[in-house]
Amino acid sequence: MLVLDNVHARYGSVNALSGVSMTVEPGELVALVGANGAGKSTVLRTVSGLMRPHLGTITFNKARIDRQSASEIVKLGIAHCPEERKIWPQMTVEENLEMGAYLRRDKAGIAATLAKMLDRFPRLHERRRQMAGTLSGGEQQMLAIARALMSAPQLVMFDEPSLGLSPILVQEVVAIIRDIYKDGVTVLLVEQNVNMALRLASRAYVLETGRVAVSGDSRDLLKDDSLLKAYLGG
Repeated sequence: MLVLDNVHARYGSVNALSGVSMTVEPGELVALVGANGAGKSTVLRTVSGLMRPHLGTITFNKARIDRQSASEIVKLGIAHCPEERKIWPQMTVEENLEMGAYLRRDKAGIAATLAKMLDRFPRLHERRRQMAGTLSGGEQQMLAIARALMSAPQLVMFDEPSLGLSPILVQEVVAIIRDIYKDGVTVLLVEQNVNMALRLASRAYVLETGRVAVSGDSRDLLKDDSLLKAYLGG
């Protein structure tokens, strides 16, 4: 479904990715882990069109997307749930959700998806008329996830969904991601909580300073203490 082949990306003159190659197959839940600054978020930003690689190619469903705009990539079926939520605080919960479907034209389908999101996230239903900026951190994370799903994506990319949440809310996020995956949506998960990510995913890639250092079965990686210490700090 998603293939990155020798992808290089820069912030100005600084190399952020140096030859990243990875694949995500339909129906998979793949984790992308690594220390802070390893390039995990940059991979997602490059896939979603927020930045462009200066070398390498990215394909989605066998079509090149590395020169497409972010809106065109959303239309193709990729949703990006960004780090730190990035909700619109001065808009209501319902308006935020509707913005997640701004490229869709199927009014009946949008209404059905909205109803499904409000059913799946009861707290958002309770607060649908409330300004999003007044929600708790956990509620804002639920809103960011639901907004991403409003585009009816084939692939959802999550960037640090557990960041700043209490242990109870982290478990709730884990359950939501697992349910999304069970519903047949392919997931690419970037997560600082390595234990959580590797337990959720079937396969994983470990990034180190913009390169894939190790990849393989998540369970095998989780059992490899030397690898965890070498690349992930514990």
